[in-house]
Amino acid sequence: MASSLFRTSAEIEDTAGVDRLDVLLAERHAIVQELKTLRPLYGPLGMWGHRRKVELARLTVQLVAEATKDGGKKPTDTVLDAMAHEHDDYVSFVTQGTTQAARWVELEESLEAIDMRINRGQALLRYASSEPKV
Repeated sequence: MASSLFRTSAEIEDTAGVDRLDVLLAERHAIVQELKTLRPLYGPLGMWGHRRKVELARLTVQLVAEATKDGGKKPTDTVLDAMAHEHDDYVSFVTQGTTQAARWVELEESLEAIDMRINRGQALLRYASSEPKV
């Protein structure tokens, strides 16, 4: 009889038909673990633009070194900029960044959906507990 008086939160959630909070929090934690590296890069005030500029600078230095190693003439800044932007390393860097940014958006949406499910469950439980008992 005592067990019917003191039910676990999981039992209450199951009876009310809401998602279990412990399950939702575990899902949320897994998403946050992946987001913790993507959000600083692609989120507000993200560092991806700075990393992109560093990659362009690295390629520009490399291209100047290659062009002048045997006494060749340094290309103009405009030509160097164009060469760096079309370099395979830069194209790969931008492609990878775009893929990661898309993943960041997906994860942010998943996180928001879990938060909404948590809030919905709380609202349903509040409503169910405030109903008059007959």
